[in-house]
Formats: sequence, C-alpha cells, structure tokens
Amino acid sequence: MKIVTAIVSICGYRIVLAFPDSDLVCHGPGDALIARIMPHFPGRPIMLVTFDDGERAYAPFDFAPIFKALNLDDIFLAEITLDDVAEVEDELPF
Repeated sequence: MKIVTAIVSICGYRIVLAFPDSDLVCHGPGDALIARIMPHFPGRPIMLVTFDDGERAYAPFDFAPIFKALNLDDIFLAEITLDDVAEVEDELPF
C-alpha cells in the first residue's frame, strides 16, 4: 500500500501528515494505519488528513488546534510504501 505523506512544522512542532482514503480517517482503521506508518517516521506524531468529503482529520492526540493551523500551500509531498519496512537501528548512535 502506498500513501502520500509530508512533514510539517506547526507551532514549533514537527508532525507527519498522511493523506489516505477518507474511509481510513477515523478511529479504528486510522489507528491501524498510523501503526503501519510509524516505523517510517519514528518519534514523530502522525495525523491523517482527507479532503475527499470535506476537511477531516484523525490522530491519537488532540489535533484540533493543529488542524486549524495547517497551511498546505508550500508542503513537499512524498509517497511511501507501507509494505517496505523502514530500517530500525538496534543501537543508539551515541
């Protein structure tokens, strides 16, 4: 499965936005999708966003203030393949 993502800075925080099909932007399926995205962006909060049937978002944190502050005009989108597991280092780099 491929999904379009972006890393954005909002109010001093860097978060990952993912743009899946609208039926995945909700509790349950959204949580499962976020779990699949997490290895690609370790340590970053992830918010699912859709504009298919109006503006909607889902995240396992209070995203309402962040969603209101979103400006998608100048973001860089990157497509990731969820089936490709990101490499995780076993040892810390320090």
